[in-house]
Amino acid sequence: MADIKESPPLFDTSEAKIDDLDDDDEDIFASAVQDQSQLEDSSPYNGVSTIPAELPKLSLRDAPEENSFSSVSSPAPGPLSSPLGPMTSDIGDLHDVPINDNVDVLSTSVMQIQSTDVVSADSPDIFLKITVTSPQKIGDGMGAYVAYKVETKTNMPIFRKRNFSVIRRFSDFLGLHDKLTDKYLRNGRIIPPAPEKSVIGTTKIKMSGDKSQEQNSSSTEFIEKRRAALERYLNRTAAHPVLSVDPDFREFLEAWFEEKTSQIESLDVQLRALHSAVDTLTNQRRELATCTGASARSIAVLGHGEPGASLGRALAQLAETLEKVEVIRRAQSNSDLYQFGEMLRDYVALIGAIKDVFHERVKVFQNWQHAQMMLNKKREQKARLEQSGRTDKTSQAATEVIEWESKVDRGQEEFDNISKMIKKEVERFELVRVDDFKKQLTEYLESMLQYQNQLIKYWESFLPEARAVA
Repeated sequence: MADIKESPPLFDTSEAKIDDLDDDDEDIFASAVQDQSQLEDSSPYNGVSTIPAELPKLSLRDAPEENSFSSVSSPAPGPLSSPLGPMTSDIGDLHDVPINDNVDVLSTSVMQIQSTDVVSADSPDIFLKITVTSPQKIGDGMGAYVAYKVETKTNMPIFRKRNFSVIRRFSDFLGLHDKLTDKYLRNGRIIPPAPEKSVIGTTKIKMSGDKSQEQNSSSTEFIEKRRAALERYLNRTAAHPVLSVDPDFREFLEAWFEEKTSQIESLDVQLRALHSAVDTLTNQRRELATCTGASARSIAVLGHGEPGASLGRALAQLAETLEKVEVIRRAQSNSDLYQFGEMLRDYVALIGAIKDVFHERVKVFQNWQHAQMMLNKKREQKARLEQSGRTDKTSQAATEVIEWESKVDRGQEEFDNISKMIKKEVERFELVRVDDFKKQLTEYLESMLQYQNQLIKYWESFLPEARAVA
């Protein structure tokens, strides 16, 4: 089947059982849910990020919206999984990674969950329809798994878009069910069951490429049954008035990193274009000031040679006025540069720094997946040695398996940490950016207004001299 873009896993897998070869069906979600007292004390979840995919136009009225980045720290532990295709270091290949952040936000309180019922699918005008399509086998052998495209159509205000899609694998669905169960079962909520794991069906999928046409047909039938079951599971969850607005469910359906990557790229292009325009404006205003000064000197010379007294005085006054205008225009060019242009230059550099951390996250993910690949190879090697009865090398192979399991755990932890930190840093960057732009633009426009008022005064003072010319 055709390869698709590689996407880092959705949930945290800090307690994953690595020794199970059934990677696709492996239930490797770690429960990151606190006990009831911790849930009641935790900060309320404020919903997904409200930053639009298309950047808003700069305005003096822009101000950081309250809780506009609350989603960057929403909880969502994830599976230890292979990527969904080849990963590159291009920032455009980064995809959603809703990473759990237990420090900032974990879940909503019971009262807050009840209050969200007003925006749930209970309302006749509100809909949330989910379809699971395009199952694709990724990888070969025991490392193979099936990825599904989850498409969502909704008009619920808690979602940033009306139509969106993400790529998820079977273990992601199981992890979502585990989190919802841990969070709501103790409160008496009925959680729709997820499709059961099937070792036989999963084995057929992993080995389907090496078997007969009949066996491949059986594997295809199993995948289609699972796809339909996953779609029914998600729509039953979406029909629940509380589960449909749960932060983990929303993060499962949306793609934070993919949208943020697109936004950062768009912001970079727009800032560079604006900086180039301001730089051109600065240079042209300086050139205008130079030409104004040259005109003032030429008019002064002309005034000295004028025989008419009234016209001579008017020309001298005009030359003096133009000299003052030259000073104002040079001051304007300095404001263009230091109050506006340099700020834009700084933010272009900051965007580059954000791209750097996104690229670093890709490298960390690749290291983690390399460790996972080596672990699978060591397991297969150990299994072959055990089957052949070569006990002299079995112990060494077992030691290597343990060593690579440790490397996988470290890689996963490093990836989770950098993902959570990126979300926090991007949240801070967005809030500071809005405030900084508002402050700098206000000061810049106020200075431009003062300069224009001063120019008006200069020309108004010259007007009587011009009218007095006989």
